Amino acid sequence: SLDPATLPTPFKEQLAGVRHTVTVPLIVEGKVFATVAVSRRQDCPFERRDMETLRELGSIAVLALRHAMLLAQARAATSELRTSEERFRLLVDGVKDYAIFLMDPAGNVTSWNQGAQRIKGYQAEEILGRHLSTFYPAEDVAAGIPARGLRVAEQQGQFEAEGWRVRKDGSRFWASIVITALRDEAGRLSGFAKITRDITERKKIQDQLVEAERREAAKFREHADRMAILEETKSQFLKLASHELRTPVSLICGYLSLFEEGDLGEVSERGKAALSVLATQGRELNRLIGEILEVARMDEGSLALQLATHDFRQVVAEAVDTVRLAASDNHRLTLVTPDHAVPVNAGRGDRLRGARATRLGRT
Repeated sequence: SLDPATLPTPFKEQLAGVRHTVTVPLIVEGKVFATVAVSRRQDCPFERRDMETLRELGSIAVLALRHAMLLAQARAATSELRTSEERFRLLVDGVKDYAIFLMDPAGNVTSWNQGAQRIKGYQAEEILGRHLSTFYPAEDVAAGIPARGLRVAEQQGQFEAEGWRVRKDGSRFWASIVITALRDEAGRLSGFAKITRDITERKKIQDQLVEAERREAAKFREHADRMAILEETKSQFLKLASHELRTPVSLICGYLSLFEEGDLGEVSERGKAALSVLATQGRELNRLIGEILEVARMDEGSLALQLATHDFRQVVAEAVDTVRLAASDNHRLTLVTPDHAVPVNAGRGDRLRGARATRLGRT
C-alpha cells in the first residue's frame, strides 16, 4: 500500500477514501523507470489473479517503454548518420583536384565526386555501375593492370601506382592513384575507395629534367672523348717534335765540341768561354727534348721513375757555370758551398741543374 503522507496534494485528494492500492514498478535496464498504481475505494481486497494481471500489464508497459527508447535512439543515430554522410559527401564533392569514388568488391563504381567528373570527364549517371578498367588504356587492360591493383589492395590493404589513364574524350593523362580496401566489422571486403590525381604537368617537368640530364651526360661524354683525342694528338706531337728536334740539336752540339777542342781552328779565350756556354746550353736543350719525350711517356703511363743520390754542391756549381757568361757586367756571381757533401735524392741530376739555373737566371 501507499503512504498518502508521501504523495503530492493532488494525489492525496484522489486517494481520499481509497481502501486498497497495489503498485507495480516498471524496471528498465535495472532501474525503476516508473510505477503503476491501482486503487479501490470499495472494501474489496485485490486477489492473486489481480496481482498477476497487473504484473503482466507492467511487463507489457516495460516492453513498450524499451521499444520507444530504442526507437528514439535509432532515430537519433539515423539522423546523426545522415548528417555525417551529408558532411562527408559535401567534403568529397568539394575536393576538385582529386577524383574520389567508391567501388563495390567487383570494382564497379558506386559513387562519384565533382573532382572525378572534372578530371575524367564523366557525369555521375554515365559512370555509376561501370568497371574500374574504363579509365585504363586498352594495353593496360589487356595486361591485367586494373585487376592487379584491386587484388593487391584486397591482399595488402592498399595499392599505389602512377601511370597513364584515359578520359571520356579518349585523351590521356598521367595519374597518381591510391586504391584502399574497405571492410565491414566482420572483416569482410565491402568494396574499394580510389583517389586519383592528375600529375601530367609534374610528369612533363620530370621528363624534361631527365632529358636535360641525358643531354648533359652526352655532352660530357663527347667532351671526354674529344679530350682523349687531344691528349693522344698532343702525345704524338711531342714524340714527333722531340725526335725531329734531336737531330739538328745533336749536330749543333757536335760542331760546338769540335770548336772547343780546336779541331776547327784557334779560338780566342773569350770565344772559348762563349763556346763552353753554348755547349752547355746545347746539352740543356737536349735535356729539354728528353723531358718532352718523358712527358709523352707519362701520358702513355710508360715512364719509370729512377731515384739516385746527387751532391747538391755539384748541381749548384754546374748551374752557376751555365748562367755565368750570360750575366751582364753589372752582375757578379759568387758561389759559396760547404766543405762536406750535400746529398739529395732525386730522379736525374740534369733536372736539378736545370731547375737551379732557371732560378738563378730569374734572380
